[in-house]
Amino acid sequence: MTLSRKRKSDVLMLYENGVEVNGSLVKLPLKGKAIVIGDLHGRVKVLEEILKKTNFEERIKNGENLYLIFLGDYGDRPEREEDSSLEVLKKVAVLKATHPQNVILLKGNHEHVVNGKISIQPHNLPSELEKTFGSEWEKHYDKIKEVFKNLPLAVKTGNGIILMHGGPATSVKNWNDYENPSEETILQTVWNEHDKNSDGFKKSYRGEGVYQVGEKATRDFLKKLDLKAMIVGHNHKNESFWNAAFSVNSNDINGSTPSWLEINLEKKINGKPEEVIKRHFIGEESEAGEKPVGKEEPVFNIQTFIINGASKIPQREHVLTWKKLIEGVTLGRFSHTIPNLPVTGEGVEDHFKVGNISRNQVELKLENGLLSIEHKASTTPTVVLLKKGPDIKLEKNGVNKCFVNLSNLKGLILGEGKNTVKVDFNTPSEKKEEDAALDFKSVAETHKKLTKKPF
Repeated sequence: MTLSRKRKSDVLMLYENGVEVNGSLVKLPLKGKAIVIGDLHGRVKVLEEILKKTNFEERIKNGENLYLIFLGDYGDRPEREEDSSLEVLKKVAVLKATHPQNVILLKGNHEHVVNGKISIQPHNLPSELEKTFGSEWEKHYDKIKEVFKNLPLAVKTGNGIILMHGGPATSVKNWNDYENPSEETILQTVWNEHDKNSDGFKKSYRGEGVYQVGEKATRDFLKKLDLKAMIVGHNHKNESFWNAAFSVNSNDINGSTPSWLEINLEKKINGKPEEVIKRHFIGEESEAGEKPVGKEEPVFNIQTFIINGASKIPQREHVLTWKKLIEGVTLGRFSHTIPNLPVTGEGVEDHFKVGNISRNQVELKLENGLLSIEHKASTTPTVVLLKKGPDIKLEKNGVNKCFVNLSNLKGLILGEGKNTVKVDFNTPSEKKEEDAALDFKSVAETHKKLTKKPF
């Protein structure tokens, strides 16, 4: 790709509410609050749910100092009949037209236009346009691309937070690089992403000129621009990177739970950024999330089975309480071959926190009413089995964390091969009536389908 400087920054635009727009950089004053929405990818129902739960338009009408910031990736990849890139774009456009001072639309990699083409190819927006507009679709596509080209790249808040789609760019030296971004800066800002296994800038699997950004590179970037934290989308995760970068994902692709962030723009950050950044999840007000915190009531009875050939070896049943889930519980896969005997040994009763399970571990922890499941240790996959929705595959170097509504969780499969472990989750009132042979067949088929490898 040939890199060139963009045109000089547009003349500074100053809105009545104190918002400044200078080229591709938007600056927010030290007042009010901001709602941040991550990648939507055509999930129009999620957008409607967030607008309903945040009561955005009503709060604006009541005179509240409130901003709605979209981090990009509005369309593409609808997988269900109710999804629509065009519907999301239409709703976002109406919001911007109705509240121009309060709605900010940033550019994502799905809005990155180079030489008249969107850089991610193929993408499904053209086919959706053709179905909707027939032979006239291309002129509508050209208009949409022209809008995409002029979307800003970043937002800077008065209390030291930067918001963008992807991650820090190697080419950024000062704020002028966001006001007048080069093509290199645009490319990296919408395509780079944070990676807990990196330190500096590491070449990314996403393509040439794009990087995975580690902790040192992130902290150096924040220090250089006198910032306290950054908020990004792009990676389909809802997590914190080193308490410095916070990713927000607003779709359920890859089994993620959609979320949004709310920022208190009036409070300066003196300690951790979490003082002013609060995360909300779709579904967090569910019955599971309303259970009393810190109590000893059982949430799950769990039992693990070491699958060895065509047999399954049960371990003793354990109880997970609310208190233990809030503190965090580690489950693991045993790395040695087990004969046809129940597993015993020091630490087994303590939810399998023993030395010989390091090859595959997951950590379970209750966060904001949802259960976070994080893959640990090796690159051997962990499969999260759900009663509702598609099963989720977690890997150290891929998607390694997800959030699950407790009522949707069925169990886990840890590892691959003949010593694969299945963990059953049952509510305390449930009785296990499945036949062991049928249960093993189901597990084996599911595992083979997800990993595409034989036992």
